[in-house]
Amino acid sequence: MWWRRLRGRWRAAIVVATAVAVALVGVGMWALTAGRQSSEVTEERALEQIDPSAAESPSAGVPAPGVYTYAQDGWERVGAGPLAVRRDLPDAARIAVGSVSRSGYEATAFLSGEHIEGVRYGVEDGWIREEWRRTDVTLVGIGRDDRRDLVPPPRRVPIVPEVGRAWSDEYRAGSLPVEARSRIVRRDELTVGGESVPVVVIRVDSTTGGAHPGTRSETVWWSSERAIPIRWRLEMDVEGVAQLTTRTTLDLVDLAPAIPER
Repeated sequence: MWWRRLRGRWRAAIVVATAVAVALVGVGMWALTAGRQSSEVTEERALEQIDPSAAESPSAGVPAPGVYTYAQDGWERVGAGPLAVRRDLPDAARIAVGSVSRSGYEATAFLSGEHIEGVRYGVEDGWIREEWRRTDVTLVGIGRDDRRDLVPPPRRVPIVPEVGRAWSDEYRAGSLPVEARSRIVRRDELTVGGESVPVVVIRVDSTTGGAHPGTRSETVWWSSERAIPIRWRLEMDVEGVAQLTTRTTLDLVDLAPAIPER
């Protein structure tokens, strides 16, 4: 009879729908479990970013090329749509400084294998400026390597920092409007490998609008002599279709960077 055939079809449809739902739940549980893990980027992998022919610090405001290792204490929450996971960042982070010239350099911060921050710095007119910024964040292998030109290039650090100096910048990161406020808070002194390093403490607060609104607050213990952060504290919140919350502190463990073999 026709109603028996119809009932059989409904039963088959219910079985298929149930199987799909179970599979989706399984995929979601796997993603939640796998997404909670962050991997450390090895020194060897970070060294791949360095040109062996890069020159040693050719001018003021430009650091020596190589890979700097930092002790890290941090976590982040990554979300996309209904999926959001919290993961601890690895105990070690690395910053690779390469493409060094008199006019600037590139720095790639490997907070983890799943979170990479890159910046191209230009050095001119007494300032270290950010020319472009890259953020590459993945969740279970899915993500986007996003690089945006910063126009006009915002001022990051004065070559000769003075306590109390403050400045602000308005610029665009690609199509996104950004407002940033910076201030040199105080002088300090940190110890790295038994050596005392004088630093200035710089606070940078920025707000981004557009399709990926968010805030970013950084406190940097900056060595003007070496042109590198000795300590870096990052608090970042990004909203939109993809969400990212990062809280981490990096402390340099060795003043001498690892360099590639020539």
